[in-house]
Amino acid sequence: MIFWKYTYKYTQLSADFIGLDTEMNEIPKKTFLNKLLTGNYLTMRLSSKSNIYYQLYKVDKWVNKSIQNTIKNITKDELHHYNMEGKQFPEFDITDLEGNRYNNEKIKGKTLVLKTWFIKCGACIKEIPDLNKLVSKYSYRDDIIFLSMAEDKNIKLKSFLEKTKFRYATAGEQKDFIINKLKLDTYPTHIIINKEGTIVKVVNTYKELKIALEKELSK
Repeated sequence: MIFWKYTYKYTQLSADFIGLDTEMNEIPKKTFLNKLLTGNYLTMRLSSKSNIYYQLYKVDKWVNKSIQNTIKNITKDELHHYNMEGKQFPEFDITDLEGNRYNNEKIKGKTLVLKTWFIKCGACIKEIPDLNKLVSKYSYRDDIIFLSMAEDKNIKLKSFLEKTKFRYATAGEQKDFIINKLKLDTYPTHIIINKEGTIVKVVNTYKELKIALEKELSK
């Protein structure tokens, strides 16, 4: 429980942090994540008012192997997300439940905020009210598109969304694109694509999305 409380409160690997090795030397974020992926380290956040600093803390022996496995699994996802950033969003052409078409050409010149999810994902559903507030916050801007891709069949999505208000445009039956094109297997996942069609941030929670979107829109 101490590990989880500390991780939730102080650690956010999707952040633009400055990584430090065990000797306090600065190392690239990718190097930091690769070392963490070995399962031989904990992440410690250092106090700073101006930047986010994470230092690697070497663990010689794990009493609780589940913590080690959790760190490796979290880091694996974060490393995949980091490797996606800076790349062009894959070619896509979809139609949402309202009949509106979305593709790479249509999103040019706009910021795309994309969510991947499915109906039976508890975390995906729990964050919907917060995501609706985010859409409302930026409703005055016509250069932002909020779009979700769901794995579920369209008929099931329509039935679900009749009872649960979700202000994102939603397209169903996107499992193949999510798994084979985006290579994602953790839900929910949020992707921010800039006006040039480049992936700038990939995160798994509303909290991370809110911070990343504010940063992107402030540029």
